[in-house]
Amino acid sequence: RAHSALPHGRSSLPSDMKVKRISKEDIQTLRDHVFGMEQFYVTQVEVSTFGDRVVFRGNMRGVAKGLLQSFEESMEKYGLNERIRLFLMEDPAAPEENKPVFVALPKEAEPRESGVGGSISSLVFLLVSAFTTLGYGIGSFGFTPQFLKDLADGKVEQVVHTLPVSLGILAVMFGHEIGHRAVAALRGIKLDLPFFMPSLQTGTYGSITPLKSFPKSRSDFFDVAIAGPAVGLTMAMVAFIAGLVMTGYGEINEWYPQIPTTLLNSSMLIGAVSKFVLPASVLKGSTLAVHPLTIVGCSGLLINAINLIPVGRLDGGRIVQALYGRIAAGRISSITLFLQVLGAILGNSPLLLYWGLIAVLFQSRPDIPSQDEVTEPNDTRSALGLVALVLMVLILAPYPEAAQQAAQTMQTMQNGRM
Repeated sequence: RAHSALPHGRSSLPSDMKVKRISKEDIQTLRDHVFGMEQFYVTQVEVSTFGDRVVFRGNMRGVAKGLLQSFEESMEKYGLNERIRLFLMEDPAAPEENKPVFVALPKEAEPRESGVGGSISSLVFLLVSAFTTLGYGIGSFGFTPQFLKDLADGKVEQVVHTLPVSLGILAVMFGHEIGHRAVAALRGIKLDLPFFMPSLQTGTYGSITPLKSFPKSRSDFFDVAIAGPAVGLTMAMVAFIAGLVMTGYGEINEWYPQIPTTLLNSSMLIGAVSKFVLPASVLKGSTLAVHPLTIVGCSGLLINAINLIPVGRLDGGRIVQALYGRIAAGRISSITLFLQVLGAILGNSPLLLYWGLIAVLFQSRPDIPSQDEVTEPNDTRSALGLVALVLMVLILAPYPEAAQQAAQTMQTMQNGRM
């Protein structure tokens, strides 16, 4: 636990790993010439067993903002930046004290890459996700009489009508991934290959995208984390509203997918937007023929929302870690997982249950640290992060009418037992 905040979550590198150790001369140069006495007066130096990690404890004089950059400029002057990477973080031995320390690692110490096996796995996951998304698109036409009649008559070519749903969902998820990668490139952060997770409920759960390099700051980390959901949610909402407009005011084709009207009440945000855009007369039936973009948008909103759940290395977990720090993020993640499992069981939601299991297995650990873990993001980023988390709740929380119906159903079941 003492070194869990360090890269790779270990206290030192294995002795057989070919990584240059930090020499005594470099340690002395850091202490005497880089840190000096004016900005960070070193009182203790802790060197790991294999000499691959050095913790400098001391007294910081002034504010943390900009201090790491200043020291990196001094390191460049002495040629240390080619051999050493510096981190500013809370003391890993006593994180509850909020006392900043500097940690020096060899330049070669990087987050693990996926390698050839990871590349093959990434491709396999992508193909499986494409298959399940195609299946989800076909399944979304399960209530459409004309589509079912054509299939019964052997007109398998009618499956082509389902492609707009499948391809639309994949487009939203690729947009999400491009958002991450575009901002990561601007911030100088390297991302590994994405691992798209297949889903029977929504076609895909989105992707797991590991980091290949350390973010410079928590602000940079935040920007990369929020960029994907920002793009994905925007694309999904545009598609959803466009689909509702063409459903309510356009010509309804016989091959349009029919969905239970109650599906539009499965979410507070989706239900509110539906009632605002669609005429009341359209929502009176038990089923509703909708433009395919409606399903694309609805599914895209749900997929992006579950990725905003504040757990581990999910986008939401990364946002919370960037805004509130690693300790707070770990506590929020544990509470969220418990509430997610509880909500999935009580609310009979396989989507949240299965995604919770994936999060526990693959994404529950905190992410790698930024080089500056002490300087907090500005108020604008804090506000954006809060908006993203609120949107997540509004999308995943049921519409009041649906919640009331669920409560009445549970009450009826209880009365039946009595």
